[in-house]
Parts: sequence; C-alpha cells; structure tokens
Amino acid sequence: MTTAVIPWLPLLAASCHMMEEFVYPGGFPSWFRRYRPEGKSEISATKLVLINALLLLFCLGAAITSDMAFRITEWLIVTALFFGNSLFHIRATLVTRRYSPGLYTSLLLYVPLPIFGYTYYLKAGAVSPGGRRKCLRCRYVI
Repeated sequence: MTTAVIPWLPLLAASCHMMEEFVYPGGFPSWFRRYRPEGKSEISATKLVLINALLLLFCLGAAITSDMAFRITEWLIVTALFFGNSLFHIRATLVTRRYSPGLYTSLLLYVPLPIFGYTYYLKAGAVSPGGRRKCLRCRYVI
C-alpha cells in the first residue's frame, strides 16, 4: 500500500460504514429506536446527518492537510473513534441477538484500521509507544 492511499483510508471506511447503516441494508435509525427506546429523542434525522457530516469532514481534513503531525494525530484519533463505534455495534448485536446495521463494516474496517495505522506509524517512526515526544526519524512531534 502506498503512503498516498493511507490518509484516505478513514474517509473510505466511514463512507462504507454509513452506506451499511443508512443505504444497504440500512435501517439504523429505526433499529436504534428499538434498541434504546428511552433514547428516541436522541436520534433525529438532523442529528444523524450532522454527526456523520462532521465525521466525514474530519476524515477529509486528515487526508488533505499538509501538516504531517496534524494528519497523523487526526488519523489516529478518528480511527480510535471508529474502534469505539465498532464496540457499540458488537455489544448491541450480542445484547439484542439481532444484526446491528453497521456491524459488518465495523468488524471488517473499524477494528483493523486503528491497529494497522498505529503499527504503520510506529514502524515509520512517526509515533512513539510511550507518549508524546519528538520522533527520532522525522521532525514531527507526536
């Protein structure tokens, strides 16, 4: 995989995930209302559009920025959020014993992507395993 593709992976993963939730097979809003009836007011169409639009903008920002430290940091943050979202879908499926729209892309994309990214950036010397410090192989502070 080329380094030119890696910044775009979160945007691609998020787009696939949203397609599964809302287009094919879709049905996430109605599924969520059944899963959490006490949260019916939490899940309006406006909120769903806003949350997902912000996520896509965040992913796009990570892909197009020229600031490498910002790109890597944003990439790792967004993929960590993906991982948390995958835990939601896995738990919800186990609790309800029914398919949660978004489960498959969570398992196929949202779980491995942060593992891949952190490993990739760690091997590249762009991040350190023990917190924030200047990278030895580059000029970025992560």
